[in-house]
Amino acid sequence: MIGVFSVFLFVTIFFFFLLFLKSLLKKEYCVICTSFSLTWIFLIFLYWFGYFDDLILLAILIGMTILGIYYTLEEKVGKPLLVFRLPFLLSLVTLFYSLLSFSYSLFPVFLLLAILWAMFVIVFFYQNNMALKDFTHRLIECCKRW
Repeated sequence: MIGVFSVFLFVTIFFFFLLFLKSLLKKEYCVICTSFSLTWIFLIFLYWFGYFDDLILLAILIGMTILGIYYTLEEKVGKPLLVFRLPFLLSLVTLFYSLLSFSYSLFPVFLLLAILWAMFVIVFFYQNNMALKDFTHRLIECCKRW
């Protein structure tokens, strides 16, 4: 079985390979994010075929990708769309969780996500309403970098 050392070695090899590739392609991407993502994608295939069983390490690597996706989109979307932080993050966690352990027991999670998205869409479209203005502002400023 593949251990932590091997996983760190994969990340390191991907990192230097992608760093070299980036200079050739003149393409903008985060080398470290891509290194971690490629590592867990490789590991998840090994997991599915029974050659990797460290779900804690796999979950940590996937969590790093979730946070990377979140921060990337946070920088690129307009401020009003930041009200969707919670349902977006929970949707990403659900999506990636289902890669490791999909079951029909996720139905309540999908239902909760649908309700959350619906509620946040309503808040988004009525954010200038006096009754929701303060709440919307608090949603947007919930993760302000102090």
